[in-house]
Amino acid sequence: MSSVLKQARLAAGLTQAALAARVGLSRSAYANIEQGRKSPSLEVAIRLAAALGRPVEELFAASPSAKRNCCA
Repeated sequence: MSSVLKQARLAAGLTQAALAARVGLSRSAYANIEQGRKSPSLEVAIRLAAALGRPVEELFAASPSAKRNCCA
């Protein structure tokens, strides 16, 4: 997740601080999401996707291994 989110942010030409401000987060809270230390709420995920002009599913899709281990 984190690399996709970071790539989308960089492609949009935004710093962590600028994107965080657009979606109403502190820079440190956003950095924790981008680095995979925290998961965003659904509301925050939607705001991030909108700010980056990307579908939520693209930014926050579970890895194939996580999908396999999810709900057995």
